[in-house]
Amino acid sequence: MTLTLAVWLHDLDPFALRLWPDGPAALQGIRWYGLSYLMGFVAAFLYARLVARNQRSPLQPAHAFDLVVTVGLGVLVGGRLGYVVFYQPSLLWDPPLLGVLQVWRGGMASHGGMLGALVACYIVARRQHLPVLHVTDIIAAASPIGLGLGRIANFINGELYGRGPTDVPWAVRFPQEVAEFTAQQWARLDTVIAALPPPVQRQARVDPVGAVIQQVQEGNQTLIAVLEPMLTPRHPSQLYEAALEGLVVFLAMLWLWRRPRRPGVVSGWFLLLYGVLRVTVEQFREPDAQRRARRRGVLSLRQVSLHKQRKVARAVTARNAFACLRTDRPAGIAAPSPATRSPLRSRPRARRARGNSAVDGRSR
Repeated sequence: MTLTLAVWLHDLDPFALRLWPDGPAALQGIRWYGLSYLMGFVAAFLYARLVARNQRSPLQPAHAFDLVVTVGLGVLVGGRLGYVVFYQPSLLWDPPLLGVLQVWRGGMASHGGMLGALVACYIVARRQHLPVLHVTDIIAAASPIGLGLGRIANFINGELYGRGPTDVPWAVRFPQEVAEFTAQQWARLDTVIAALPPPVQRQARVDPVGAVIQQVQEGNQTLIAVLEPMLTPRHPSQLYEAALEGLVVFLAMLWLWRRPRRPGVVSGWFLLLYGVLRVTVEQFREPDAQRRARRRGVLSLRQVSLHKQRKVARAVTARNAFACLRTDRPAGIAAPSPATRSPLRSRPRARRARGNSAVDGRSR
């Protein structure tokens, strides 16, 4: 006997709390997406302070808040600029720079956020006189929590949904798909919208996509009866990403932190795991509309970015990953001075100083 489940119609409200439904977009309420960022930053602060208090880090517990605030600003600025530059550059000049500041309308890029976080880690490392790779290790270990929460918020918003059609039992129909409807499909919806109350009709003339989605969220059965068969059953790829990029990567980071590591090992493994899992989930995710016309036979822009992340991860981990898995020195603790090193480590240098042409066997 085969177990089959009915395809669920996505009707979740993106607002955790509505304050002024008919007011300006920035004042309509508190969104789940914003709360996911807030909870991610709080979790990162608690994790960084815990690592510092357990003396697994040269970071002082009093500096954990400064670290998270600085990196949080880097994530927000980098994520927003990454979205504008890669996906919607028209926000730079229409009107000039004002669209960049309208963050309440959405639009963040994960790879831009990572670049912003790296710049922020460098600033914190210089300010606190810490190894840069040690600071990135702390952020890499804590960031999967925020990544997972952000993907759950994407699912609540009904954005970045998966490919379809699919016959998996957990498939979802997203009403946000109406933004890609053809003129013939909209003609079928117009007959239903014409029978709705006048305020809804006025909203539909200004923002037809938003009006249809709002009616689904409010449970308008007349509209749902016509719309639901027109929607494609899709993979909830946001939940796949939350499970892999969030939970799986976080558990891997916890496993790495249970023993001392050299600075950079945790960061390298994070980039490697995140890149591999992200590319895997991309196979189930519908390409963004901005890149769909360029997708035929070519890797998506996000996959190219993740490919570069994997190359960086291999460069970071290949040099010292094997040695760091055996070391007992805590992450961020300085290496022994030359005077305390084993004489075996200094012999190749002595031979080179005497003009010997022996090849140094260390990996570069």
